[in-house]
Amino acid sequence: MYRSRLIQASKLVVIALLALVTLPGLSGTAQQNQVTGVEVLITQPLSGFVTSNAQEEIAGKATVTTSGISLFMVIISVNGVATKVNFSSDGRFQTWVDLVPGANTITAIAVASNKAVASRRISVIYNPQLQVIFFDNFDEVPNAEWSSAVGSWVTINGQYTVGRDIRSQVVFGSLIDLNTPLNAYAIDVDVNLGDTNCSGTGVDRTAAYLVVRAQDLNNGVILGFGGEDKQIKKVWWAVRQKGDWGQALAVASVTTKVGEAVHVRVEVEGKIYRAYINGKGVGEISDPTFEHATNVGLGGYYDCTPQARTAFDNFSVTSTAEGTSLGLSADTRGS
Repeated sequence: MYRSRLIQASKLVVIALLALVTLPGLSGTAQQNQVTGVEVLITQPLSGFVTSNAQEEIAGKATVTTSGISLFMVIISVNGVATKVNFSSDGRFQTWVDLVPGANTITAIAVASNKAVASRRISVIYNPQLQVIFFDNFDEVPNAEWSSAVGSWVTINGQYTVGRDIRSQVVFGSLIDLNTPLNAYAIDVDVNLGDTNCSGTGVDRTAAYLVVRAQDLNNGVILGFGGEDKQIKKVWWAVRQKGDWGQALAVASVTTKVGEAVHVRVEVEGKIYRAYINGKGVGEISDPTFEHATNVGLGGYYDCTPQARTAFDNFSVTSTAEGTSLGLSADTRGS
């Protein structure tokens, strides 16, 4: 009996590892293969996350979706090296992994007792030379350097959002003055898009903004996200001057899941601005207008009465060492 169980376990490990190397279409972004009986999610970190730490905590949850079976095994693979990890009675797992400089492919594999296999893959970037200029995870109160340019911004449940004065058709914003112009830097933030009670449909009913380089909220280079029902569907760039949004630039449609946080990254090199959603490139512009501006920040807009607030988490500004590449692969950057 003991030998039989060992053989059975070995077969399931082989199945999981085969799934790891044969899943089609995986390119560094979060994906899940279509299976019956089991699902798996990586909840921390989001794909595209950039860190200066050689180790990163991976957390997630595996769920059995068919009655009569149970969760048998969870495996975490880092750059093709797989390790079995413990999981709780509700399928939650948590472990620390070692990273190598550059892009790291991390895959969670769940195996059910009926041999069903599911996987979820993300990319995490490790840059040992990363110089953090500003970071706020909003765990308690916002960093004192945040200024509420428009709206009274607060921390709620560990996320940054507009407070009681939230209302429709107002561009809200909160800024940080870095006090010195930067030539090469990156901004990372996790975005949970809100929702409104607007009738009908429209991808601009709710919008969130990443203020990438600005003199103030009315003058600067801004990355916008539009959507509805807590789902980002469109990304665009804007060069706002004297409160005028001007023409939307490098507009791109994106696919995100309803209600899930999205990792947004912007890389700036001189007058070049590049945007990434969950590690995939979604738009680039070149504009010299605000090269010497020193403010960065966050913003939001609701076309009609908000039902759920847009919220931000894990906001960071890092120097990219005069434009030195962070080792992102072509797959991570997208096409």
